[in-house]
Amino acid sequence: GKFRVKKTSLQAGMLKQQRYLRNIPSDVAANLKAGATQVKKMILDSTRATIYSQLQKGSKEADRAITISAYMLGAALRAVSHLESTDIINGVDLAAKAGYLKGHIDEFLNVAEKVSQSTEHCLLDTAGTAAATFAAKALAGEPCDTTLGETTATKKTTAKLTTKGHTGAANPSNDAGDQHQAASTYNCRLFSKGNTDGLGKTGSVQNGITWAAGYYRVPTTADDPLQILNLQESAAGTRDQNSEWQKLFAAIAKKPDDGHSNYANNSKTMDSDPEATELLSKVLLNEKGKSSTDIKKMREDIFTAELASVVDRTFANIHNEKLPAKVAGIE
Repeated sequence: GKFRVKKTSLQAGMLKQQRYLRNIPSDVAANLKAGATQVKKMILDSTRATIYSQLQKGSKEADRAITISAYMLGAALRAVSHLESTDIINGVDLAAKAGYLKGHIDEFLNVAEKVSQSTEHCLLDTAGTAAATFAAKALAGEPCDTTLGETTATKKTTAKLTTKGHTGAANPSNDAGDQHQAASTYNCRLFSKGNTDGLGKTGSVQNGITWAAGYYRVPTTADDPLQILNLQESAAGTRDQNSEWQKLFAAIAKKPDDGHSNYANNSKTMDSDPEATELLSKVLLNEKGKSSTDIKKMREDIFTAELASVVDRTFANIHNEKLPAKVAGIE
């Protein structure tokens, strides 16, 4: 517990994790907004196609437009269902976990940076001979903003935090004098539970003290170095599944993604979509469960065999159409 943390350890651990955690809420908000925007576009396309079908009433073009309208509305409902049942709750969950972990890291760094024993500080520079200190939202020259971040709808990188761990995380080796700990002559009261150099007095501090939500663990033996949680991706299978960090990685696996297939406009591939097949049966024949062969014949009767290009052309016509000068008696 006497061994203090060097800058090289902070760089590969706390500081990078803190920066990426800070980005997560904005990245979640950006993906949720993008998903909602996709829904809005589908609804608008459906509405415009419905209006266009009325202007082309009685023609093949009207049949194409109303089919597209129904399909786009169905796609929008599918996207809304995914948004409300999956992405919103998963996004809030991920943002909450990221905020929780960043808060613990920030508190640890702010306390440790200010604690010293005589001239010996808890956080050291790379050489392990001087204190690592805060200046202009940086710790020992490395970006480290311990304030609350603004949540925006702009996507931000969280790439180093994955579903398995932290890419490039520090090796958890605890040998005294390596890149993670200073020599045993440098003491930090925060990192030992013993009386002489630590937090406790006459054994009043119990075992199990952690910093930064369990990233650092104070050893039960006074002179042992800090225990560092292994966040390397290779340790995913052996890491405590109930730890706050592991729960974060599990939440990342379910993070909102505006590129999910449920947000896609697949109108040009209706011929390979089971939902579209059933929809065509209902819309065109008012029947359910028609065979794919029957539906293919109906679809080609409306769109020809070149479905994708005809859908493209129909969408172009829908968006280029202007209402007549008089609509429903209104000039």
